[in-house]
Amino acid sequence: MKSYRKGITEIYSQDKNLVKAESHLLTAIRISPNYSDAYMALGDLYLKIGETDKALTKYRIGAERGSEREGYFKLGKLALDIGSYPIAVEAFNSYLLIDKLPKIKRQAAIKLLEDSKFGSWAISNPNNLEPIRIDRSKEGENIEGSNFELGLNFVKNNHEYPESYFFPSISGDDSTLYFTGRNILRPPFDENIYSVKRINQRQWSKPIMVSGNINTELNEGAVSVQGDQKKMVLAACDREDGFGSCDIYFSSSSAGIWSKAKNIGLEINTSQWETQPCLSADGQYLFFVRDAKKRGSNSNIWMSRWDGKTWSRAKMLPVEINGSGDEFSPFLHADGKTLYFASNSHVGMGGLDLFKTTWAQDGTWSVPENLGYPINDHRDNFGLVVSPDGATGYLAGGTLSIPSEYKGRKNPQIYFFKIPPSIMPEKSSWLKIWAFDSISRKAVTNSSWSISKNGLGGESLGQGGSFETAFSLGSEMAFNVVAEDYNMVSKRIFTDSLDLDILSDTIFMTPIKNGDSFVLNNILFEFDRATLLNESKFEIAKIVEWMKTNPKLSIELQGYTDNVGSVEYNLELSKKRAKAVYQELVNNEISTDRLSHQGLGDSFPVASNITEFGRSLNRRTVIKVIKF
Repeated sequence: MKSYRKGITEIYSQDKNLVKAESHLLTAIRISPNYSDAYMALGDLYLKIGETDKALTKYRIGAERGSEREGYFKLGKLALDIGSYPIAVEAFNSYLLIDKLPKIKRQAAIKLLEDSKFGSWAISNPNNLEPIRIDRSKEGENIEGSNFELGLNFVKNNHEYPESYFFPSISGDDSTLYFTGRNILRPPFDENIYSVKRINQRQWSKPIMVSGNINTELNEGAVSVQGDQKKMVLAACDREDGFGSCDIYFSSSSAGIWSKAKNIGLEINTSQWETQPCLSADGQYLFFVRDAKKRGSNSNIWMSRWDGKTWSRAKMLPVEINGSGDEFSPFLHADGKTLYFASNSHVGMGGLDLFKTTWAQDGTWSVPENLGYPINDHRDNFGLVVSPDGATGYLAGGTLSIPSEYKGRKNPQIYFFKIPPSIMPEKSSWLKIWAFDSISRKAVTNSSWSISKNGLGGESLGQGGSFETAFSLGSEMAFNVVAEDYNMVSKRIFTDSLDLDILSDTIFMTPIKNGDSFVLNNILFEFDRATLLNESKFEIAKIVEWMKTNPKLSIELQGYTDNVGSVEYNLELSKKRAKAVYQELVNNEISTDRLSHQGLGDSFPVASNITEFGRSLNRRTVIKVIKF
């Protein structure tokens, strides 16, 4: 007992001497070989100095010789922490056989046993990750490491580059990678935002600090960029305009120059800790992490939506995602429905694991799926982003990013790998559209853009002379452009046959003049009735916006049918349909003085009525400009 007490005193004294502590505890064991407390103290000591094999041995002996509750739990926890899953399974099974365990400890052991079993299974059933080899950049000296290294490690080059990189964010066209950079051994020591440009599929440019006023002497971290690179969000702490310890900030870009970061506001930020934001590719959704940073609190994922003017008050994601533990690093893929995130709430391999869940159109989320080994392992794995085409993953943490050594210090780097088919998101392509005046061929810079496959409330919005967004193959989308003094653009986009990573197009907008007419391609009715389908609400809202943008405008709504049925029946149906659209506009506060309507039946066909495709074109609603 005397040697044991001396050992404990050395471990916890202000002038601790762990060598002496070890000697005293070993003496205690020699005197009393069954002294379980001494074995447990030695296990703690070896764990403290990083000798995990010795710690495992002492915990096991301590458990077998009297300290079974403490011994088996610590043995299992340490084995799980270092990825020794068979030992962890055995230890937690032994622990759970003990009578009268505290409820909270039993529950914890059951969860850790599940993690241990899953970890053992995952290593035996790994995902097949095809390596991506990295060539040396012609613009800088990339240091080539493992098959998964991105090639952003420039520590052997001049001091222009940061020593560590983390929290990557990829642009919608897959051309630019943004990330947080930080120095460990030399100034500046604060975190800043950097970017690299893709040279080709295997080469990237030198990292450069992004231009503008966004980087300061304070930390700028956890960056997430909108797909079109016009906006970004980031986390910043201890700012004068902050509401809590750390808040979410935003910045906008003009010609590649980023503005000073501004607090995103009280709809998102609170007196708590907000960090790790993810801005969706279309800029319409913001996911982030919030934690009260109090004893017993957890980190959870929250979400807000941009309505074109303001962010909605943030709401916490449901229990399918936010469990009893911590959730981190949300990333919504460009497909708009696949969410990747890190968690220790769900069954994993120990520490934080990466998961995938799918957001359904009804607002529900699927049961999270563990991404498996080797994306996950026993360490904390987080910060994964996936390219818009769903093929490539970027991350800094875990098996795929074993830190590089620099002057004896470990610095995280960014790595990438091919996403296994089993955990791929829906393949998305990137759409770039420019709006030009049909006469002058100059950009229409006051354009208001919208595209939606889910109807009103689920659209992507944009402003300016160009618009970029992601779209999924096999989609049917309503697309509109509205601008002052120009006719509204109404298109319906079908992407079944498109298989391009980037799709570019140009829209020529015609100045409004009396007598102009155009088809409303997204006004849809129930079969053989004058009842508008729910999808038509999106188009109605855009007509209202167009008329409010051009307040002197008066129009006539014209209904047309195909030639199936009698002339009289078709004429009556066309009148009812034109009136239905008219009534919706009136309901949305468009004055009747600016509106009229008429049905024209099956007259003036724009295509042959012989085929169904031709007949579908003839069934249409048209706007005719009466006065402007």
